Amino acid sequence: MDYQNWVVAPLILTALSLSACGAEKMRASDLEPQAQRSGLNTDKTKPTLDPDSTPGVSVTTTTVASSTVAPSSLVTTTTGVSVTTTTTTLTSQRTQTKHGFPEDVLPTELQSDDLTYAGIITPTIYFKALFHETKDQCAEKDRKSLLTREGHELIRLCPEAFGGCSLQGSCMVIKDGQMRSFNFHTRLNGIDRFFEFETSECPYGLGVQSMCLDPFYTVAADLEIYKPGTVIFMPDLVGLELPGKRKHDGFLIVRDRGGGIKGKGRFDFFTGYYHWRNQKNPFRRIELQSKETDLKFYIVNSRSAERLRQKRGYPGLP
Repeated sequence: MDYQNWVVAPLILTALSLSACGAEKMRASDLEPQAQRSGLNTDKTKPTLDPDSTPGVSVTTTTVASSTVAPSSLVTTTTGVSVTTTTTTLTSQRTQTKHGFPEDVLPTELQSDDLTYAGIITPTIYFKALFHETKDQCAEKDRKSLLTREGHELIRLCPEAFGGCSLQGSCMVIKDGQMRSFNFHTRLNGIDRFFEFETSECPYGLGVQSMCLDPFYTVAADLEIYKPGTVIFMPDLVGLELPGKRKHDGFLIVRDRGGGIKGKGRFDFFTGYYHWRNQKNPFRRIELQSKETDLKFYIVNSRSAERLRQKRGYPGLP
């Protein structure tokens, strides 16, 4: 080996070692595609080698579009001390509707033309309150009477239960070994009036026109704007896991009204026995307990709405 080869050979070995090290680091940081419903492209990969901090090493990055949903592949080639990195980004093959959400969120029997964009919702959550009343829970003098429309006393409740029944509109009370269900009827002379009902047909309570409240598929709305039976669609609800491992289809029906539910896009979402503070309430995952959202909703036209009402057993339950 002459003097020139004796000097150059170690330099080449050093460069190849540096390139292999860089390639190993790149492979160790394989892309992890983000699980986004929108299917937007993401590519946050950066070369392991920094050309500004590594003299004599040049880095070339080439991005290649891919229609797969597998993690991007990294191919590193070495020529001398030059490192070329080729990455693939993720692109979505999901067809978008004219409304801007993936077409496959809609049931096969519906088209995007069946929907009319209606704006951004202002949501809250309501539920069927459940109270266990005991004799020593509060003083008798503090109890309040739940009255019928005619003014007859249905039951005497502690302030917490009384207020809960009035606020939610439907409540179940366990007292003296009995379980009784009460539902809001009307308001007379500034006092809420109730009636007692059997739970065999509508166990969660009654909305307007004696419609059964359907947990996770019922909304209360301003009936001067939305008629009972109006069907709305929310893309952000599609696929949301409900109790019993069910998946939401994104459709809800107006079956109720509320004293404070006024205006366009103002909806109160019924969640059965799940309190809005309950962390297991599935609607908390998309923050329906907060009025500050950017969730869109659509009105379903009358032809398709009738099919969806039948699917939910409207005005009863499925």
